[in-house]
Amino acid sequence: MPADITELNGKHLVAANVTRGHPWHMLGEIVTEDMGIEQALREVQVHDENIRRKPLFVVADGATTKEWVPGESWVRVSALERVDDDVAVAINSTKFGTISTASNSYHPIQRRDLLQTAYDIVGLTDNEHKGFIDTIGNLGPHGDTFFAYIRVPDIVIDPEGIADTIEHGLFVATSFNQTLANTIGYTSVRPVCRNTVNMALGKLSQTIKVRHTRHSEKRIQEAAVALEYAGAVEAEMIKRAEQMLKVDGDRAFRAIVDHFYDVGDKDLSDKAKTQRLRARGTIHRLYQGANNTASGLVGENGWAAYQAYVEFKDHEVDTKGTGRAQQLTRARNAVLPGKTVNDKIKASELVLALAA
Repeated sequence: MPADITELNGKHLVAANVTRGHPWHMLGEIVTEDMGIEQALREVQVHDENIRRKPLFVVADGATTKEWVPGESWVRVSALERVDDDVAVAINSTKFGTISTASNSYHPIQRRDLLQTAYDIVGLTDNEHKGFIDTIGNLGPHGDTFFAYIRVPDIVIDPEGIADTIEHGLFVATSFNQTLANTIGYTSVRPVCRNTVNMALGKLSQTIKVRHTRHSEKRIQEAAVALEYAGAVEAEMIKRAEQMLKVDGDRAFRAIVDHFYDVGDKDLSDKAKTQRLRARGTIHRLYQGANNTASGLVGENGWAAYQAYVEFKDHEVDTKGTGRAQQLTRARNAVLPGKTVNDKIKASELVLALAA
């Protein structure tokens, strides 16, 4: 399953603030506000976990194993040889058991410590009554990967004018099987499963990646200072959005619909032309129609045209199925790598090209 969410005690170990939308897989714990560190860790059952290095043993050459019960074998303790700690160790969780083996230089970071470090570098103060964690989860059969999405203060576009806001956050992830470094970075991709974690990794800005060695928390802090972490991404996102604000909305609208739903091709069948005309009409309604949430809020500009197209792709495109099955498909398409996400990226590029 693309979600690949860890299961324990009959529960899927992921949690999300559903006021921003249910995860596409509809699994895990439901909360109605952002979580503090302690609450978030409790929701996914790792608040009392300890990740540790333990000695590794192998069966000695010539030793024989015997079957105690069908499918289970045993070997005498005297037939086990301890692997030298300078060679390898086992990475063990008090919650999930042994996760992997690793070289002696590998030192895992605690899930709690990674969250606290992320809070520290962006100046957030953990408070049980006011949280910032939007989503959090464990992936893999033994909780080998950990992720969280920490909301940071909204970016305000054109504060003296339309004062539009962009929600974004800090992506935090690590692994305990040497597949992922301790990773922190800004992204607008909301991770809720294995695929969205991979997608967020590909969209990170100001990325900090630190190997699992001693004192990794200190080196994460040093990297954040070197990158002038707070503010740089916000400035770039504001710049791009404000470029769209300067583009004529009608020009941006035409650029988008002519690219994706061109009706000038003489070889189009009547059915295909009708479908494209319907799509153009729907996007125009979302952009400029009565009670719209695009130009009605920010004016007739490129930013509004782009937002209308995004709303169309996320909520209006014909989708197979009915009821909950259709909702799942829409939610999956909106966030997982694929045509919908790629089309939204292309639309932003089309508008920005008009501002050049």
